Amino acid sequence: MNLSNKFNLPEVSPIKLRSEADYYGTSDLVASRLGIPSPPVSNASWLHGWRFQNVKNVGELILPFNSHVKRHLVAKEIHTQFLKSKGYENVFTVGMPFAYFLEDSDLTDRSKKIPNSLLVMPPHTTKRVDSAPEEKKYINYIRENVSKDTFVCFCVHQDCEAKGYWVNELNEAGIPYVVGASLEDKNGILRMIEIYKHFEAMTTNTFGSHVLQASLCNLSVSVCGPMYKHSLSGAINSTHWIYKKDDIQSFKNLIHGYDHEVLLKDYPHLFCDIKDAVPHLDWAREESGYNKKVSFEELAVLLGWNEKLYNLIDYHTFRYMRLIKREIGYHLSRLSNKSA
Repeated sequence: MNLSNKFNLPEVSPIKLRSEADYYGTSDLVASRLGIPSPPVSNASWLHGWRFQNVKNVGELILPFNSHVKRHLVAKEIHTQFLKSKGYENVFTVGMPFAYFLEDSDLTDRSKKIPNSLLVMPPHTTKRVDSAPEEKKYINYIRENVSKDTFVCFCVHQDCEAKGYWVNELNEAGIPYVVGASLEDKNGILRMIEIYKHFEAMTTNTFGSHVLQASLCNLSVSVCGPMYKHSLSGAINSTHWIYKKDDIQSFKNLIHGYDHEVLLKDYPHLFCDIKDAVPHLDWAREESGYNKKVSFEELAVLLGWNEKLYNLIDYHTFRYMRLIKREIGYHLSRLSNKSA
């Protein structure tokens, strides 16, 4: 049974992706915070997810379709230093997009929390990847390892629902689910934040941004069960990539980073039984760059929304121009209206 309506989630609102900054509605959310009716096109890359692997190649931080842009935004300082060591000068540590739209009240307000609740986040497909997960095997694992008095709800990716993955098996098993986000959903980030608000714990059998997001929302997180095996062909065929032979090494390293032994060594605190899971908020804030966030006005500059007005003014100079915030907002609105 689909509980999405019961949770009053933001509606799914499809958008056309113009750059990585649009993923999951990030550009629209930044624009709304600045009072801009429609976000301009960004000429900067902003890594949308959690890069948990030990990065060895530029292509793991700057996706192939972003190789032409002028500046690059990443979550962690270690990634900024890596790119600068490879000759990239305009790299900035700003935190991951998801972190910008969490309010302090999201952590303290427990009014929506369902007592003794568990959100299950299985592996997902995408529009261009048809790698069916082992649904029955994981569903049976959850049923066998979760107490009867726990409210269990799966979170199914929008692309999985469209292809019929998970939903049929869950309906047959009598387990409720909610429909999560997709890259092309204007409300993708807001949907996920709202979903996390309803649960005390999250468990998964695959690594990805959802692990960090749930931790950042102060849920007790566990990684356990029959681990999903990622493939090189799946990475190459995902919607995130444009493929060149030069990028294969980046793909290989990313897939190697999903190896269970590698993850267990790097993130031992996340691997535990469901009943033993605890929150890791401080770790999540450090890992996501939560404390590296900049103002929304600065984000607009970094995303290149103001370049026609400021004639490529240097970002570091702009940081000291706080006194003209109102003028910046005014001119950004004018630029947005002209491009609309």
